[in-house]
Amino acid sequence: LGCNESIGQSLTRAEEVNEGGAGGDVAATPSADGWPALTEPPIGQSLTRAEGGAAAATPSPLAGAEAVEYLASLGAAFTFAPAQSKKAMGAAWPDNPHTAAEALAHLKRGGNVGILSGAGQLAVIDLDEHAGDFLRQHPVLAAAPLVFRRDAPERVKIVIRLEGEAGEHFAAGDDARRKVEYLASRHHGIVAGTHARGATIEVR
Repeated sequence: LGCNESIGQSLTRAEEVNEGGAGGDVAATPSADGWPALTEPPIGQSLTRAEGGAAAATPSPLAGAEAVEYLASLGAAFTFAPAQSKKAMGAAWPDNPHTAAEALAHLKRGGNVGILSGAGQLAVIDLDEHAGDFLRQHPVLAAAPLVFRRDAPERVKIVIRLEGEAGEHFAAGDDARRKVEYLASRHHGIVAGTHARGATIEVR
């Protein structure tokens, strides 16, 4: 990602620290750069191109247990939240992440599951608007695992692999171009379960 200064030059405002990923809805509008807003989640279309201009294959989205197992294979450590919530459970949750087996049991009980950003060399970028524009402009990130829900296609969380330490939490300021948050250590993003509005959380 580079330093926080370079992030701030290209990304936008977060209204508040977002502990768990998806918050309230933001209306999708065309970007100032002319890219159309996503009307569908970034799952059935390719945002990158293979050699020769052919569209790259897009994997089928994962949800629930499949999403947890996939992220566990990447090294994720998990957090718990109540059903249809993003609020992490337990006073010491940043210091006591859960295993995949524990996460699957919590999910089966109806709860939501998050990943602990900064653990297992993974971190999360949370886009609260204009995800399509951002991903087209940053195709390397478009190829990363994306967490989304179908009722809000312009809101996406990007799971990235870190080199070195996670660094500091970052939320773009009021004068930035996009509403985005970098979830560093001691933050989490919900990756499996159900959003407060009833939509299933999925991973591509």
